[in-house]
Parts: sequence; C-alpha cells; structure tokens
Amino acid sequence: MKWFNVDVEKRTAVVAEIGINHNGDISLAKEMIAAAKEAGADAVKFQTLTPEHLFAPGVLDEKKVPFGDEEITLRELFERVSLSDEDFMELKEYAEKIGIYMFSTPFSLHDLNRIDSIGFDVYKVASPDIVFLPLLREMAHRGKPTILSVGTATLEEIDRAVSIFRERGVPLALLYCVSLYPPRAEEVHLRSMQVLMEVYPDIDVGFSDHTIGVHLPIVAITLGAKIIEKHFTIDRSLPGPDQEVSMTPDELRIISTAAKEVRVALGEGGWRKVEDREKENAIAFRRGGILKKNKRAGDIISSDDVLFVRPAVGISPARFEDVVGRRMRRDKKAGEILRWEDLE
Repeated sequence: MKWFNVDVEKRTAVVAEIGINHNGDISLAKEMIAAAKEAGADAVKFQTLTPEHLFAPGVLDEKKVPFGDEEITLRELFERVSLSDEDFMELKEYAEKIGIYMFSTPFSLHDLNRIDSIGFDVYKVASPDIVFLPLLREMAHRGKPTILSVGTATLEEIDRAVSIFRERGVPLALLYCVSLYPPRAEEVHLRSMQVLMEVYPDIDVGFSDHTIGVHLPIVAITLGAKIIEKHFTIDRSLPGPDQEVSMTPDELRIISTAAKEVRVALGEGGWRKVEDREKENAIAFRRGGILKKNKRAGDIISSDDVLFVRPAVGISPARFEDVVGRRMRRDKKAGEILRWEDLE
C-alpha cells in the first residue's frame, strides 16, 4: 500500500501534523509546510474544524484555554485559528507546488463535506471519533483511503470501526496513539502497536506520537511502524495548545532520516551477506604473515619466525598452526610476505 506516494512496505511514511499550529495565519501555514518539506516529511496534516459542530454552546463560551499569555474561551480560540475553505485550497495548491502531500482531519459530517469540496483525498479520523460511527460510516461510503487514530480505544471499539471500512473495501491504516499531551514514557506502552499488527496483519499500522523528543518515533519505526505522525511547529514559543508537544524542523529531520534508513538497516533477517565494500575492509583490517627474520630454503618455520600484520595478504593467522614445522621451499628475507607457495 502507498500512503502519500510512499510505499510503506519499503520505508516508513512521515506526517508532520501542523494541525492548528498555524494560528489562522496562512503565511505562517505556508512557512510550516515549506519547513516540513525541507526537513523530509512526506505529508502535512491540518485540522478542519467547525466549533459549533464539535462543542456544545456552553462549552464553547465557558471553557477557558491558555493561548500565549492569555486565557481565552474555546470559541475565541477557534475563531483565531480557523482557516476558510479558500485558505485550505490555497495551501493545498502550495503544497502540491513544492511537492508535499497535504490532507486534513474533519471533526464532523459538516467538516467532511468541507474537506471533500477542498479536494483532499485521504481521510483522517481523530482518536476520540473512533466511536463516532455516523462519521465513520459516511467516510467508508465515500470510499477514500482512511487513517484511524486509536487513542483511548479498546480493541473491541477498534474492531468495530475497522469492520465498517472492511465491509466497503476501503484502504485503511491504524495509528497507535496515547491521548495525553505529552504522555510519560511509562504511559506509552509502545508494544501495543505490535498487538495491532498481529490482530490486523492486512492493515498498515503506525504511531501517532505525542511524546517530547524523537526517540520513541524511532523505536516505533524499528518495531515496524508504517506511518509516523507527530505534531509539527517551527517555533514552540508560538501561542497555541499543541506547540509544546510539537516537533521542530531539526527533530523532524532526524525522524525523516530514520524513516528512510532504519528499516533498510534492519535487513531481511538471518545472517547477512558481507558486502563487497566490507570485503575490501576485511583485507585492510585483518592480518597476514610476514617473516621476522631471513629464512633459507630447507629451514623449518618456528612459532617465533612469523609476525602477523595488516593488511591480510599472505597466510592468515587462522592457519598459523598449519605453518609451524613446515620447511621453506625458497630463500626469503625478513619483512617479506609468507605465502603457501613458499612452503613445502
């Protein structure tokens, strides 16, 4: 299966989730897209969210959240960070121009219609919505490849969601996730990702990471993650709820390199074949025998007559016992290489 034009059987795809870190500024959003592309991400992901279709009115107007040095209501937050459909279309065109895939998470049926009108062709389901079955059924009906995050979900809930897409034959990926921002190391339980791989061997499984740093995404790649998704920003000091748990371009660059190299470096299993380049080093770094002193034809070689030095030309020290006690066939001087043809 290919995700974002990446064959994930060969290497891990990396998604930089810009989310709402752009703070409603289309210029900043473009800067983030460009930075993600330069740092090696395969895709950038946004969030398409209409607050009235996600929160109850009382929650929107009463719940306060930090935004920089301020504390504002949820309604004020989403008013500040919202992008119009025209903004998203402009960003999608920009992403295509610079050669990076772009998609977005819808948070309601209304927003699903929005992202379809914008032209995104991969759906992403946020962890809490794995139980929002009307949304899942409508996505499956529309048939676009879909990525499900599974934070807080039970295996039964995951299985119910998976069955909705399987019934329609929709390409699907599951992202193991812990819905904490950030989780502590002992709360991650990364081997649970492997449980998903065992339960769903026909589905691509990855890791949506909320931890600080790059080490756990790299571990996930080593464990076989097909997709890595992580929040992304160009500056953690920017206001917004996700900035502090977001990776920077330097961190993204490390993860992107790991995504391209770690699985290749793991190899196919079994004992490796020594590559030709390494064979050259074996000759340079191993040892071969030279004579410590002059020897004449007929002299017997003793254990004190041979010095084993680099490079590995002449007789190997692995065969030293087969050398001691043999007679010289010809005269040779100290420092000359001792070869089998020099011995009777």
